Amino acid sequence: MNQKSHRVLQYAEKLFHRYERRFSSLFFVFGFLWDNLTLTRVDMWLDISIIFSYLVIATFGIAVLNLSLVKKEESILKRISLWSPFLMQFAFGGLFSSFIVFYTRSATLAANWPFLLFLVCMFVGNEFFRKHYQRFGFQMSILFTALFSFSIFYVPIIVNRIGAEIFLLSGVVSLAAIGVVLSFFGKIMPYRVRASRRMLTRSIPAIYLAITIMYFTNLIPPLPLSLKDMGVYHRVERMSNGGYSVVYEDKKWYEFFKRFEVFHQVRGERVYVYSSVFAPTDLDTRILHRWQYLDNAGVWQTADKLQFPIYGGRDGGYRGYSVKTNTSVGKWRVDVITERGQLLGRVKFEVVSTGSAKLVTKMF
Repeated sequence: MNQKSHRVLQYAEKLFHRYERRFSSLFFVFGFLWDNLTLTRVDMWLDISIIFSYLVIATFGIAVLNLSLVKKEESILKRISLWSPFLMQFAFGGLFSSFIVFYTRSATLAANWPFLLFLVCMFVGNEFFRKHYQRFGFQMSILFTALFSFSIFYVPIIVNRIGAEIFLLSGVVSLAAIGVVLSFFGKIMPYRVRASRRMLTRSIPAIYLAITIMYFTNLIPPLPLSLKDMGVYHRVERMSNGGYSVVYEDKKWYEFFKRFEVFHQVRGERVYVYSSVFAPTDLDTRILHRWQYLDNAGVWQTADKLQFPIYGGRDGGYRGYSVKTNTSVGKWRVDVITERGQLLGRVKFEVVSTGSAKLVTKMF
């Protein structure tokens, strides 16, 4: 290494020690802002490429840091390794902020808050557990969590199907991927892998089991599906040009904060619920509108389940509606769910037979 390069590395090393926490916070914030500005659609190749690049950067950072710990002599690798924790922090911060962006778009807080809280903890913990990035077992556990979270929505995009068997396939893919990475690391730094074997044989199965339990208890949002729009209307009609005409009640601005939207029903009037659900291109599936009313005991009772197909690819989501006659006075809710019961969204309303409201027609 020539003298000029040596001076540059020495200067960088001094900056690192002087501004370590500031650099850490900067990488943390930059990764989150970058994802919020750049991520658009879960099936866009650019977005997938960004997430994949984070996985590559994180893996590269793990390799550089651990190889430098194996080498005892002073080398350029040891100096570069000073920045590898920041590379990992940037990559993992970017990964989990990406997952927060995408999973939040597909989530309902009532059904999916445990998994969303898990992702937020992984993202925020990325800033506060920097010292743990020196531990190989910790690094690989976080990498596996990211791989599994990615596979959950990426594998359905590849195979154009969703369901329990596709989720299980996603788990197999993520286990195979982490196995390949560990096998590669075992060849270039066998001591580091052997030293962490006990931790890895516990942490990776535990993470796999925890995420699998969350999936089968419907705590994980049904990504890559996401609800784009939903509402209760007095009339919904599909027009000849493919658009929709809807009739709804003109609301005051403060009424949007009410827990239950008021639906002023004329005797014999039908109630319509419209929804727009996004699915990736070439992914066709079926969704259901589950109509429920609140009985006198305060328990939600299912009145109807109305199913219809959706077809992927449209930015605004595939549009459809269900209609119910003989809707009794009282509190209602309609859930948009997948065939295996995952909640995409919900609208709540109270049917009243007194008073009136100004009706507005809109086309979209």
